[in-house]
Amino acid sequence: MMIEGKYYSVKDLVNLTGQNNSTTGEIVRFLAKYGFIEQAGWDDTVYTKSKIIISPGKSIELLKTLVKTTI
Repeated sequence: MMIEGKYYSVKDLVNLTGQNNSTTGEIVRFLAKYGFIEQAGWDDTVYTKSKIIISPGKSIELLKTLVKTTI
C-alpha cells in the first residue's frame, strides 16, 4: 500500500486504510518497531516505507512455511 520513497502521516494512512486513528497508530508502531517503515528524519509523525527485501505479507508466508516444516 505504501509507495517506496513517498512520505505518509498517520492521517494519510488512516485515509488510505479506512481504519480509525487508534488502530492505524498501533499498526504504524508495529511496522516501525520491526523495520517495515521508518520515521522521517525531520518529523517523527511522518513515515516512509523501509527499503527492505521482504514485505510483511511475504514475511508471514515465510514464517508459516517454517512452522509447517519444523513441526
